[in-house]
Amino acid sequence: MEEIAKMSSIYKHALVTICASSAASATEGFMQPRRSIFTDDQVFEFPCYDEDGIESSIFMAHVSVTTESKFDEEEWRFMGDSQVVREPLDKRGWALQEQLLSTRALIFKRNQLQWKCRGVPDGEHWIDGYDGDLSAQTLALPIQPAAPREDDGSWSTWKSQAKRTYDAIVEEYSARGLSMKSDRPLAISGIVREFAEMFGNADQYVAGLWASDFPQGLLWMSRSGYCNCRKEYRPTVL
Repeated sequence: MEEIAKMSSIYKHALVTICASSAASATEGFMQPRRSIFTDDQVFEFPCYDEDGIESSIFMAHVSVTTESKFDEEEWRFMGDSQVVREPLDKRGWALQEQLLSTRALIFKRNQLQWKCRGVPDGEHWIDGYDGDLSAQTLALPIQPAAPREDDGSWSTWKSQAKRTYDAIVEEYSARGLSMKSDRPLAISGIVREFAEMFGNADQYVAGLWASDFPQGLLWMSRSGYCNCRKEYRPTVL
């Protein structure tokens, strides 16, 4: 339990986090050959040389994706010349803190090696980084920057944006799997702590919700239409 409490701090202060996104389990490797998302006729070889004169190659392809690209939420896939595919790691509840709190991450995916930092995501398929607004859909959600002063006129706008960010995180987190249902509050506690520090005395965290908009926070529903919790996790009715 002590190590669990430290995990969010470890991710936050690590120089770089290596994410085995393509591995479906702890026993599965992630160094297997990657399958390109491009067909052979889309790719051309560009020869290059390092500082010692040793020749190698860069394989490049033309990509045209805009912020208006069609998006399929089920598999997190852009319907265009390129695609962002949901990885096994993206389906695990405990991995969300790893993905959001890490300042820098080297992500081994099934079809590419990706670099993410608090600036812009980059990867083998995005030479200069993708500058479109992927927001919550690809978990490129940076934790909000330092809040403005409470007496500043921008405070209310900033807080509303931060709450929307939190809601998007909770929605994604709720759709992820956990081996132990009792881990549900623990596996997101590090992210909650970040928001609590930002809000300071201006708000209070209460069992997944925030006191300032508690009634609105209760207005949620399951997309599947049912809850699969075991009876021992349900409230006792007298």
